[in-house]
Amino acid sequence: SLQALANELGVAPDFLLRNARSDDQSADGQIARAGTHPKLDLEDKGISKEIVTPAMAKDLDLCRALIQPGGSSGEQWFSTDKGEQVGVILQGTLELWIDNKVVTLHPGDSFCYSSQTPRRWRNPGSTVTEVIWAISNIHTN
Repeated sequence: SLQALANELGVAPDFLLRNARSDDQSADGQIARAGTHPKLDLEDKGISKEIVTPAMAKDLDLCRALIQPGGSSGEQWFSTDKGEQVGVILQGTLELWIDNKVVTLHPGDSFCYSSQTPRRWRNPGSTVTEVIWAISNIHTN
């Protein structure tokens, strides 16, 4: 439902969750407490995403993604409208397709691409893959 709404509005699902914050006003929005982060569960894709960005952040979203074995963004290439994305693999394996190239990433490996770059990804392994993703909200040219 959230994905359909985001598509209709022309925004990323993360954008819709950005303002769904806890009532805990720790340090005037500079702190986001464990257990209060908005979550997006895409069970059909094997993905659970937690938005860990404190409310005060305006130009960057920080997410923690858990990707089940075989979980993926899907077979279709996709892109978003602004910013760039940087990530690091904490555990497991991630196959990342960027610009018609595929790379296999392991714990400690990191990546970066423009949000406008067509891409897709999946967990080819037999264990859960954990990724920390930073997504800028600033338009790039």
